[in-house]
Order: sequence, then C-alpha cells, then structure tokens
Amino acid sequence: MNTIEVYPLNNAPKIDGLIFRHFAGETDYPKMLAIYQKLHTAGQYSGETTLKSLEAEFANLSNCDPHDDLIFVEVKGQTVAFCRFFWERQISNKKYSYAIMFRVDPAWQAKGIEQALIEWGESRGRHYAATLPEGNTGFFLAFCRETDLTRFNIIKGSGYEIKRYYHSMSRDLVDLARMARARGNHCPPGFAKRLSQDLGRFK
Repeated sequence: MNTIEVYPLNNAPKIDGLIFRHFAGETDYPKMLAIYQKLHTAGQYSGETTLKSLEAEFANLSNCDPHDDLIFVEVKGQTVAFCRFFWERQISNKKYSYAIMFRVDPAWQAKGIEQALIEWGESRGRHYAATLPEGNTGFFLAFCRETDLTRFNIIKGSGYEIKRYYHSMSRDLVDLARMARARGNHCPPGFAKRLSQDLGRFK
C-alpha cells in the first residue's frame, strides 16, 4: 500500500475528505487523463491528451520540480484536480513569468479548489522570485478559454487582469496537397501519397 505524501495548505476549502498531495509519479497519469477527458466532454478543453503525451510531457519538465511544483487534489481518494507551476524568463525584457496551470474536474469546480491552487502557485512563484537572479522582476500567469466563464471569474476574482489574447485556427485535414498545388506551391514527387498515409493514422 502506497503512502500518500500530503501537501498541506492553509487555505483549503471545507470539503469532507479533501486532501492536497504531492505528485505520485506514473500512477497519476491515468487520473490526470480522466480529468482531461471530463473537461473535453464539458467543452472546457480541446486538446488531444493521451497517456503517452502525458508521459512525454512530465518526463521532460522545464523549470518545474516534480516533487514541489506539482500538486494534486483528492476527495475521499478520488483525484479531482491538479496544478503545475513553472517559470520562464522573457527574452524581450528579462522578466520572469510564473505560470500556474490548473485543471479541475467539472463536478468539483467553483467549490474553492481553484482559489486554493492559485494561492499555492503564487507561493511557489514567491519562492522562486527569492532565489532566481532578479526573480522579483516577474509576474504571475494563468490561462483561460474565453467560453469558460467559471474559470474566468475565479481567475479574475483572484486579482488577475487580461493582458494577452490567443486565437485558435483550424481546418479539415483533407486535400492539403491539392490545395498547395492550386496555390502554386511545389510538392515533391510522392508527397501527396505520403501525406495521405500520414493523415490516415490520425483518423
């Protein structure tokens, strides 16, 4: 039986059976995937996350200590949320961005868990701000889809302001080679066939 390494927080909401814990390694990947799938079903996440993509991502973390910069939320043994903190230094102005990336099961949103994770992430940011060169020249960063009003209101209520917008564009993966030729772009011999074979793997 594995021992749960609790990550104590002072601002945890009053939910029966709620605990915050450290990352448990590969056994957490299926639990994270289940949350992503629920968010996808609820229209709050559009990515194509898989167990393999999670393994690749978390085996190659940058500026993120898996032990101290990952936190998981359980309610009566069920993982309902997780959060990752990491930092980056901007090339243009040398300021640090302290990113707080949290995912919460839709059934457990707006119950105080998000606020606790944001405050936890900010505490990690203050830790790094005190240790990195010129670390105090930075800002906290969180992301939100425009349609996710619950998340937006929580982040805004935590004192965050909109500073940057991102746009997502897509099109069907059909006739790309034909469209390229129609626009006068050169396609190497066999390109269309190889492209069709490659795209077929994603169907």
